[in-house]
Amino acid sequence: MQNNIYIDTETRNIKSREHNFLGIAGEHEIEQIVFKLSAFIVGEAILEIQKYNKENKIEKYFINLEKQEESYIFNVKNSLLDVAKPIKMQLHITTANEEVFKSKIFEMQVYEAIDATETIPEEYAEWIDIANSAIAQMHELEQTISAKEEERQEAETNRTNSEKIRNESEKDRLQKEEERKEAEQERIEKEKTRIKNESDRITNENGRAEAENNRSNAETSRNNAETQRQSNETARQTAEDARKDYITALRQSIENGDFDGATFIPHLDENGDLSWSNNKELDNPPTINIMGPRGPQGETGPKPVAGTDYYTQEEKEDFAAQVIAESKTEIDNFTSDKKDEITDLATDKLKELSAVNTLKIISEEVIDL
Repeated sequence: MQNNIYIDTETRNIKSREHNFLGIAGEHEIEQIVFKLSAFIVGEAILEIQKYNKENKIEKYFINLEKQEESYIFNVKNSLLDVAKPIKMQLHITTANEEVFKSKIFEMQVYEAIDATETIPEEYAEWIDIANSAIAQMHELEQTISAKEEERQEAETNRTNSEKIRNESEKDRLQKEEERKEAEQERIEKEKTRIKNESDRITNENGRAEAENNRSNAETSRNNAETQRQSNETARQTAEDARKDYITALRQSIENGDFDGATFIPHLDENGDLSWSNNKELDNPPTINIMGPRGPQGETGPKPVAGTDYYTQEEKEDFAAQVIAESKTEIDNFTSDKKDEITDLATDKLKELSAVNTLKIISEEVIDL
């Protein structure tokens, strides 16, 4: 007989099987099990078996299965059917010495056999009917077992579906939890952004206030600079007016001949006192006496008579010429000093006016800034 067993590769459960017994104790190569996978897996198929021996001890075996198309085949031998007890099985598939699939454990039944030693006499036909009836009952029991197995398979399918629904629900719950975490993370990021925006707003507001303060200070500085410029302009205008007045007065003085050389006139009286006068009302050199000290007298010479002039006219003229020449040098030096004084005064005025103009230019540059 052939028993097709279908295995779900996702749940590892037996999806369905035609029956759940291997055979009757003592049978030989009567049963053939064909393992079919919902998604075929290529590899080396091994069937792990756990059974009782005749001494009622558990034994384990590993049997290599044959591949046939997209199924794995197991031919049941009588050595496996020596004891009428359930046998546990588990399908393994390996690839490159690594296990890639393992089914869940499932059971197969081994039924008892009548170990008869006598031939039934003909007169026991009624007994044969009883045996046939028992066999019919056995088949009915087998069908009941099959139905129960189908119910079990259906319950297993329902359980698998419930497990799948539970897994999907769990997956949905995990997804929603992940979405909740993402939403929470997004909320945290938005809160961070809000805090940063608020910080930026405060910084910008502080910057705006500082800029406004700077603008106000700049406006005050500009007003102060404008006031200073106006003051400088007033000072410049005053200085300019003073300069014009000074230049006008200077020109008038030049036109009046104030800077022309003065004429000093000597005056010599009868006592020998030499004095001076000038046409510019300048300070005159001091008056000096040009008579000189009285010379030595001879022992026998005549005594001088008061009021008598002992110098010749030529000597007087030479001496007067000498005195005039020396006085002229002194007067020239005096006049030169006066000219230098006036020149220095004019130079100082020009420097003052130049400084005022420079201050005006600097004020205008400050206002432009």
